[in-house]
Amino acid sequence: MPSHADSVRTTSKSGARWYDWKGERFWSVTTIISGGLPKRALIYWSANQVAEFACDHVDEVKSLIADGERDAAYDLLKRSPWRKRDKRS
Repeated sequence: MPSHADSVRTTSKSGARWYDWKGERFWSVTTIISGGLPKRALIYWSANQVAEFACDHVDEVKSLIADGERDAAYDLLKRSPWRKRDKRS
């Protein structure tokens, strides 16, 4: 097993994690156990967080869209779960 100092943890967009060590790639144990897919509960949590944020910030989102800033509104909504998570940590 590689020591923490010898390994580099990398995370893909899918949420899968692996370690690169001595030129080889090893999947993390949690990635293997979960099949490399996000946990179902995290998917529902994320969707609920976006819905809650949208309801609580409807005027802000509408204003961005009305000003032709659809991409900014989209970004604001899609990143809302992670902002809340980071704020709490």
